[in-house]
Amino acid sequence: MSGVALLGCAAILTLSSCSKKTSSAIIGKWRVQGQGETVQETIQFHKDGTFTSSEDGNGTYTFADDNHMKLEINDTNAPLVLNYTVQIHGDAMDVTMDITGANKPIKLHLNRIK
Repeated sequence: MSGVALLGCAAILTLSSCSKKTSSAIIGKWRVQGQGETVQETIQFHKDGTFTSSEDGNGTYTFADDNHMKLEINDTNAPLVLNYTVQIHGDAMDVTMDITGANKPIKLHLNRIK
């Protein structure tokens, strides 16, 4: 589930420090922070609305507005749909995912890989 949460975080990008919309500011490769040195999950968002994750495979993403993103992760059993709140500040992204029944939201921080 941590990989899924990380994808969500990567997917949860909103306001850019530039004038770019989040949907275009998210394009590129991101590394999830705070997982220790042994886990280095990355997620790459492509212009065509698809993403690739080093942990969870691939899928599609869409934005409802500048702050809310939906990730659909391809899975052989059943697709997994996750909703995130995203904020992008230059080369940093903060993602928040509320999970029904959880005590608190999952928050992730990602940095753009140059």
